[in-house]
Amino acid sequence: MARPQLEAALRRDLHDEHAWSVFGDLLAAEGDSRGELIALEQRAAACERPFERSVLEHRAAELFEREHRRWLGPLADAGIELTWIRGFVTKAVITRPSLASLESLVSLPTAALLGKIECVGPRSLAPIVKALRGRPIAALGLRLAPSSSSSIGSIEQLAELDQLEALEVEGGTARGIEALAELPHLRRLGLRRFDGDLAGLARGFTQLRSLELSARANVTQLGPEALTPLAQLTDLRELVLSDGGWEQLEPLVDLRALERLDLRSTDVSNLEPLAAMTDMRELDLSGCTHLTNLEPIAALTKLERLEIGYTRVRQLRPLAGLRALQVVELAGTPVHDLSPLFELPKLRKVGVAACEIDSVQPLLDRAVLIVGRRPPEPSWRDLAEGLLRES
Repeated sequence: MARPQLEAALRRDLHDEHAWSVFGDLLAAEGDSRGELIALEQRAAACERPFERSVLEHRAAELFEREHRRWLGPLADAGIELTWIRGFVTKAVITRPSLASLESLVSLPTAALLGKIECVGPRSLAPIVKALRGRPIAALGLRLAPSSSSSIGSIEQLAELDQLEALEVEGGTARGIEALAELPHLRRLGLRRFDGDLAGLARGFTQLRSLELSARANVTQLGPEALTPLAQLTDLRELVLSDGGWEQLEPLVDLRALERLDLRSTDVSNLEPLAAMTDMRELDLSGCTHLTNLEPIAALTKLERLEIGYTRVRQLRPLAGLRALQVVELAGTPVHDLSPLFELPKLRKVGVAACEIDSVQPLLDRAVLIVGRRPPEPSWRDLAEGLLRES
C-alpha cells in the first residue's frame, strides 16, 4: 500500500493498527523517526508487563519531546495549539495572530493526518478557504467575534471546501447559509450562538445528519415559525436546540428519523410534535420550566435516556411502557412516585437529587444506581444508641 493510501486509511480510522504498522515500516525505511515512534507506541500498547510497558512509553515520550519541534520547523513557535498522535498532528486550534501560518501548517508532512481545524477570531474567510481548498480536512470550526461579523461577509465562501464533513460556526451573524447545501459530504452543521438568518436551511441539506442551533439569543424575535426552515430535514438523526427561547416544535413533526433531541433550557411546554419520533433514543428536556406533561412521549419505545431535571413534571406514568429506558434524570422535579419505573428491565441509573421521593427500594433491590438520594433520617433509637456508644 502506497503512502497516500495509508494516510487516507488512517484519516478514516486513527485506530487502524494494521495501517499504522505498515505506515511505521514505510517511515522507518525512509529514515523518518516517526517510524520508530509508531513501533514503540504499538509495542507499549500490546505489552502486558507493567514495567516493560512503562519503559517503552518513556522511550516514546522522550523521542517525541526530542523530535516534535523539528517536525514542525518554523511553526514550532507559532503559538498553534496542536493535538498529536504518533508524531502526526490530527487537530489544530489557530488564533487570529497565527492564522497567517495556516497554509504552511497544512503543507507540512506532519499534518498528513490533520482532520480538524478550529480558527478563532478570523477577520476574513478568504485566507482560510485558500489554505484548505483541495486539502483532506474533514472538519472546520470557526469562532467568530461579534466585531468581525461585518468583515467576515458571507459564509458562502466555504462552499468551495467540498471535502467538509463537519462545520461548526460559533457566534456572528454571517449570511449565506444556503450555499452550504452544495457541500456534498456535509453531515454535521453547528451554528452555536449564531444569530444569522436560518431561512437558508430550507434550501436542501438532504445529506445533513446532525444540526446544532444552541445558545441562540434572539429566538423570540423570530416568531412562532422560527423552526420552519428545518421542516424538510427529514433525515436528521441529531438536533440540538438547547439554551434558547425555542417554544413551538410543530415544524419538527416530520423529523421522524431523529435519534437524539436536546431541548435543554428552552421554553418548550408541548411535546405533541415529538409523538411520532419513534426512533428517538436520547431526549433532554432538563431545565424546560414550562413542561408538565410527558404523555406525548409514551410511544417512544426505543428511548434509552431521558432527562427531565428541573421541570414541573409530577407524574411518570407515561414512562411505564418505555422498556428500553436505561437512564432517567429527575433532579429538582416535584416527582414523588417512582413506581412507573419499577418494572423497566434495562433501567440502570436514576437521578433524584433535590427530589422528595416516596420509595426507591424496589430499584435498589434490582441494583439500579440512585444518584442524589438523601440519606435516611436517623430514628430516635439510632440517635440514642449512637450517644450510648460515644459515652
